[in-house]
Amino acid sequence: MEAIIIIGVLFVGYHFLKLSQRFFKNPFIYIGIGILVLLLSYYVSTLVMIMFLNIGLKFPYSNTIITNCFSIPFAVFISGITYKGFERKFKKDNKINEIGKD
Repeated sequence: MEAIIIIGVLFVGYHFLKLSQRFFKNPFIYIGIGILVLLLSYYVSTLVMIMFLNIGLKFPYSNTIITNCFSIPFAVFISGITYKGFERKFKKDNKINEIGKD
């Protein structure tokens, strides 16, 4: 695994940890989901990028720097969308629970 991916895993894991602590959820589940989303979106986007370069441009080309320049930001973007989705869900659940307590 490349060093930038390890930094990305630490970054995403930290933010999902803070999210789970803020809403009193199980941190291991949400850290795992965040890291899994990051890695899966990274590998899928890398695969799509390599297929596009090999099939679309009609010559074998797999420069890791170029593929990572597109794959890593896409993976972090998808992880961010997942983070915001969980955050919205947790806020909605908190509002429902607060209404039920009154």
